Amino acid sequence: LYHWDLPQSLQDLGGWSNRDVASIFADYAEVIVKKFGDKCKYISTFNEPSVFTIHGYVDGYMAPGLKSKTMYLSSVHHVNLAHGLALQSMRSVSQNIKLGCVLNMGPSLPASNNEDDVIATKIYDMYWNRAFANPMYLGKYPEDLLIQLNEYIQPSDMKNIYQTNDYFGLNHYQHIRVKADKNHLLGARGVSYDELISIISNDTDLTSMGWEIAPDSYYNQIMELKNYYKDPEIYLTENGCSYDDIELSGEIVDDKRISFYQRYLLAVKKAIDEGAKVKGYFAWTLLDNFEWALGYDKRFGLVHIDFKSLERTPKKSYFFYKKLIEQNTIPNVELVKY
Repeated sequence: LYHWDLPQSLQDLGGWSNRDVASIFADYAEVIVKKFGDKCKYISTFNEPSVFTIHGYVDGYMAPGLKSKTMYLSSVHHVNLAHGLALQSMRSVSQNIKLGCVLNMGPSLPASNNEDDVIATKIYDMYWNRAFANPMYLGKYPEDLLIQLNEYIQPSDMKNIYQTNDYFGLNHYQHIRVKADKNHLLGARGVSYDELISIISNDTDLTSMGWEIAPDSYYNQIMELKNYYKDPEIYLTENGCSYDDIELSGEIVDDKRISFYQRYLLAVKKAIDEGAKVKGYFAWTLLDNFEWALGYDKRFGLVHIDFKSLERTPKKSYFFYKKLIEQNTIPNVELVKY
């Protein structure tokens, strides 16, 4: 229902820092179900609330481009409240739709063994991984976050937030290396690309986003959902990689993307074999597209888009993924070497 597209008129009222927006969102959710509920089997309330709150209200990197810890903290609670109120409003219309939220999560790792970085990692993990998953799926905020949010929490809020979720939507791309930073509003942040290069070994593979390829972290994150968040049904709603495509004799060659999917899907299979209730997997993405603040610079798609002519050309990875779907198994081909 919400993929970072708040109407400007609501942002003018303070956006998610304004408590009223939570109720407005619930009304919006009700209208959507009334109009489209007979066509939808699944509805997610939010896409990646940790991303649009931290990058929008702390880093100022994404819309609305603000840097205010007060607005960030109030936004966290109001997004959680909006989720719970929306689930109630949608269920008042239809009991036939499965409802949940899509959260971007990944293991947090300290950038060094320095005590400050170790402490910062716990702090960042709280804001990035727990601020939404815990209240939505466990019914409570982490204790240190609860202290900061107390002034925004009204009677019955936690009861309204903690509704039954039919599934857990997980977006995952990488783990997060965290560094202490007293100048950052949260006191902790993910490392920059230059900092990352100084940390990792020379044989560590990176995507063109500068993201580490770490399928073990994907497995660990899935298993954490199983073991810590009450063994939910899990939909892997986004996973993929950006690489520069190579055109050879009319074919779009992206062997690195194929290797990525092989590695990450093997991690998914391992999690399933060990009891995780993974019900679906979605590659990000079918088409090269507009990547928010990065525009059209990064290519995640299984289909190449010529952004001038708009011609669409299936990449080598497209045919790999097509075969995977047809066989319902990871194609038995040799892992691509970098």
